[in-house]
Amino acid sequence: MRTAPTVGDLLRHWRQAARRSQLDLASVSGVSARHLSFVETGRARASRELLLHLAEHLEMPLRERNALVLAAGYAPAYAESDLGAEHLRSAREALAHLLAGFTQPSFQMPEQLLQLDSLALSPSRISRCWARMRTCAAALAGRSCAHHLQHPEDERDQNDPAEVGAEDHGDAGGGDPSV
Repeated sequence: MRTAPTVGDLLRHWRQAARRSQLDLASVSGVSARHLSFVETGRARASRELLLHLAEHLEMPLRERNALVLAAGYAPAYAESDLGAEHLRSAREALAHLLAGFTQPSFQMPEQLLQLDSLALSPSRISRCWARMRTCAAALAGRSCAHHLQHPEDERDQNDPAEVGAEDHGDAGGGDPSV
């Protein structure tokens, strides 16, 4: 049974995903490298404001910022809505339009991503969908995504924060860090 990732696990995951060192993140965020190290290792407890400040510099998605402050025991900073909510109809339509644009003969978006209404839109599923879209967008820029489309489980470990704990304990196989 996996335990929930700690604040330090989440911060480290997102810092590494952004390809930043502790020193670099500390420098751009105005936090001492020592304090950042202590927060990541659990030797210091960060304030809600500091966590949100670091999340901003890491350009974390809002949902992941909420997960970060919740892991620290603070209230979420951003409201969440189900993608099926009426007030998000225009966002759903825009997303469907965006996904429909991936129909070039030389480039095929996985069929499951083109059927928004049939998706079980859990946060981890949405994260995986976005990860696959980023991978495919990279292919349009000249990088291959064939392997990632055939083996989406390789992306899960890098892009799903729920998998952070598995990386530390060797429970999951590592993905390709160059993507």
